[in-house]
Parts: sequence; structure tokens; C-alpha cells
Amino acid sequence: MALAAQSTIHHWMGPLASRDPSWPLAGHHAGARPGDANLKESWYMVAGMRYERRFASQQGLTLVEIMVVVAILAIIAAIAIPVYSHYIKDAKIGRAESNLVLLSTLMERYYQNNNAYPGTQTLVANAIPGWNPGNNPSPLFTYAIQNPDTGVCNVAAPSGPSYSLSATPTAASGLPPNEVFYLDSLNDRCEVLPNGTTVVGW
Repeated sequence: MALAAQSTIHHWMGPLASRDPSWPLAGHHAGARPGDANLKESWYMVAGMRYERRFASQQGLTLVEIMVVVAILAIIAAIAIPVYSHYIKDAKIGRAESNLVLLSTLMERYYQNNNAYPGTQTLVANAIPGWNPGNNPSPLFTYAIQNPDTGVCNVAAPSGPSYSLSATPTAASGLPPNEVFYLDSLNDRCEVLPNGTTVVGW
């Protein structure tokens, strides 16, 4: 870039230098004074530096442009973060619901072998055959059996052998601890919201 500036200066200043022997850019000619060559080189260097600075300033972003970019990124984040959080919440709940379905299958298998359902309990590993919190259930929920079913998902408790299964979020889940999911022996499904409202189905 400095060479380009020097060439430009030669182009425009050459005629003037040839007419005025005292002009410092005249170069080595008969009328050149001692030190003119050094002054010429210094002049070219300063001109080249100015050209480089002007060229560099034209390539940078202005403060307004930076502010616009930051504003766009903030808008994208404001939209993406809630969507992602909702997706993570749905994934956790979906895992709990799948585990309740699996647990219901194990309960029916237990009934076939023992002619009774397991009693009321908070489930731990191998509480019933096939139930292993290290593999199937998520540690983000606590799973429990209520025997007999108290009718959480129904108007009245069913007659005969029955149960209801529950999945309660733990502190690690980041979900409200009083938002509980249920599945009973009649395959009724419901969710009790933090405000106590029961929503049928999930």
C-alpha cells in the first residue's frame, strides 16, 4: 500500500518537482540540495502511513454497526433460550411418562405371578422385578406406588385390586416439585399442577 501511495505521489508531484529544483521530491538532479533524498524518502513514508491508516479505517466496523449486530444477537437469544428451555422440560416430562408406562407393565406382570399388586412404597432398585433406577427411571423423578388407587385421576377410587403410580420431580430436575404425574391400573393418566388443579391425560 505504501508503494501505491508512492506511485500516486510520483504521478501528481513529478511535473511540479521537475519545474522547481528546490522541491524536496525532485529526486537526484543537478539542482538537488544535500539531504533532499532523505527528505523525499521521509515524505513518502509519511504519505504511505496516512494512506494505510485511511484504508484500515475504511475496513472496520462503526459503532452503529456493532450495536446493530449486538441487538440482533440479543433478539435471537431472547427467542431461542425460552424455546430451548421448553424443549428440555418436555424431554424430561416425556422420560417420566415413559417410565410410568414401563412401571405399569411391570406391575401387571407382578400381579400375574403373585395375584396381587405390590404395596404402597417409594420405589428403589429391584423393588419389583425389572425396575432399576440406574437404567430405566430418570434420577430427575421419584417414583412411587399407591395401593390401592385413591382415585387421583378418577372421580372415585376403583373397586377391586388397583394401584396408582406417581412420578414426582426432584430438585435436580428443575421442575416444580408439586407438579406430579400419575398413571393408574385402569390406564388413566393425569397431571396435578402446582396450583392443585388436576389435568386429565398426558
